[in-house]
Amino acid sequence: MVGVKVMGGNRRLSGEIKEFLIDDLGFSVDWTVDVHYVVRDMTTGMIVYDADKTLTKNTAKFANAFAALN
Repeated sequence: MVGVKVMGGNRRLSGEIKEFLIDDLGFSVDWTVDVHYVVRDMTTGMIVYDADKTLTKNTAKFANAFAALN
């Protein structure tokens, strides 16, 4: 999981999704999301955090419908 903690009331978090990929070839699905985060101190206007974070996940493509209903 990708997460950014912003402590204090004078900071603003903004983010931009740079890339979002889904690869469903084969028996599973590979997910990749690349996000650019910026935290700015609103009192001074300075950037206090600036980083790219990448989240990858692999999930099953096929599910048992009967198990989902129970």
